[in-house]
Amino acid sequence: MKLTRRSFLKASAAAAVMTAAGVNPKEKSLLSVAKASSEVDKWTKAPCRFCGTGCGVLVGVKDGKVVAVKGDKKNPVNKGFLCIKGYSLGKLMNATEDRLKKPMIRKNGKMVETDWETALDLVAKKYRESIDTYGPDSVAVFSSGQSTVQEGYVLSKLMKGAIGTNNLECNARLCMASAVVGYLSVYGKDEPMGAYADFEETDLFFIIGANMAECHPILYSRVVQRKRKGSDVKVIVADPRETRTNKISDLDLAFKPGTDTALLNAMAYVIIEEDLIDEDFINSHTNLKQDGKDITLNEFKEFLAEYTPQKAAKITGLDADDIVKAAKMFADPKRESLSLWTMGVNQQIQGVPINQAIHNLHLLTGKICRPGSSPLSLTGQPSACGTAREVGTFTHKLPAHRVVMKKEHREEMAKHWGVDVDKIPPKPSYHTMAMFEAINKGDINALWVTTTNPAHSLP
Repeated sequence: MKLTRRSFLKASAAAAVMTAAGVNPKEKSLLSVAKASSEVDKWTKAPCRFCGTGCGVLVGVKDGKVVAVKGDKKNPVNKGFLCIKGYSLGKLMNATEDRLKKPMIRKNGKMVETDWETALDLVAKKYRESIDTYGPDSVAVFSSGQSTVQEGYVLSKLMKGAIGTNNLECNARLCMASAVVGYLSVYGKDEPMGAYADFEETDLFFIIGANMAECHPILYSRVVQRKRKGSDVKVIVADPRETRTNKISDLDLAFKPGTDTALLNAMAYVIIEEDLIDEDFINSHTNLKQDGKDITLNEFKEFLAEYTPQKAAKITGLDADDIVKAAKMFADPKRESLSLWTMGVNQQIQGVPINQAIHNLHLLTGKICRPGSSPLSLTGQPSACGTAREVGTFTHKLPAHRVVMKKEHREEMAKHWGVDVDKIPPKPSYHTMAMFEAINKGDINALWVTTTNPAHSLP
């Protein structure tokens, strides 16, 4: 094969991205699956559901079976690339062990194969029997952010608009609750306002509580590419652990576990003391509050007085100079700053205050809602926002961020669904953990679990 300069550069770039994404370019067993096959009958599109990135995948099908997978070049998220998880999809689809290929039902204590019609009829029958005997609140569904938006919407309509129960929950309750409350309490709305497009616009990545190299490999590869191509692009990694993500960092902040808030408040202290705040933005677009009460900027400064770099250094185990350096890098008016975090921040007792403290850094500096600057919470599942939070697969929610507690919201959805408004219960029922406790108590008799494994993932 003739190797031109153009093909060499393309191959080099692909190898760099694959390496950043955790793929060994020499791994034949994966690449053989990823290669386009001349024997493919058709290519169909699908999302990869392994992590929160949501990469686009092209699936090669022949005789009704998956024979090849590759990244979708037209997808703006992964731009044709996949990580080792995505490239493994074809192998997993053709696995011979531990993979269900047909519905199974339990007979005489054993699971046996059956057809779809029989399986679906059995589910409907069991639901109907429970509803007729014990009422609509005796049945439930537990979903996940790996279900598609369309699937989540139908589940919401089925449970709340048709059956008439709010017994619908999602595993995002366990992983994203802190981020949700963080956004709601600070902005009044639940959703990140940033986008993946900010990766190519930012000058500073502030990564805290996230091992992107292994948990979001394709997004990490975009961080790597931006750092290589951008002029003076910097990366700060704040994490008690050293991970593969640290390999590209310019500043490591390995603080003691559980001291995130002290670090972030100390950075806010430095930003104010060094006069790096955007006072016009603060006055025009923010309301300062503490414990629900309005406060002034001076009162906020007084609150932060307990978080000088020197005091925070004793709490976090960091060098005070590194805290100052991080704050100045973040607040530099010549830089766009993008914060990225995930479960290291969210899944701890202080998850909500930590989320709020991250938002404070952006609001103090005005680095928000502009290209390259945003507090962008990363998720653990590709549709934790869309399926879980936007279409209402929580007991308290309805589609489009409506809630069952508000009569006008119930009326809107009842009209849209063509059902009586009284069909939608006005009160939430069980949150995730309470739902499984209700099963143990016998209050819920039929549970449909979809796209998740609570036996493995519940606390």
